[in-house]
Amino acid sequence: VPFAQFLAGAALMRSRADVAGGTLTVSQTKWMVQPGGGVNFLIGKGWGIVGEADFRRILLDENEDGRSGLNQLELFTGIRFAF
Repeated sequence: VPFAQFLAGAALMRSRADVAGGTLTVSQTKWMVQPGGGVNFLIGKGWGIVGEADFRRILLDENEDGRSGLNQLELFTGIRFAF
């Protein structure tokens, strides 16, 4: 059974470094969109094996962040079952 999904929201980006005996932490929240899809292979009644691929685009400010966006690919496989 094929499926598709679309997510939109915010992504938290955080960096941490040890500097001169202390810790420097910088975090930013940016908008993101994530379309994706996959296939659920039905194995038995109420359960199956799922494979999914998602493309995430984090929207950045080129003047502030040095580029217009960050692209990420997510691949997922697992077992899905109904309660």
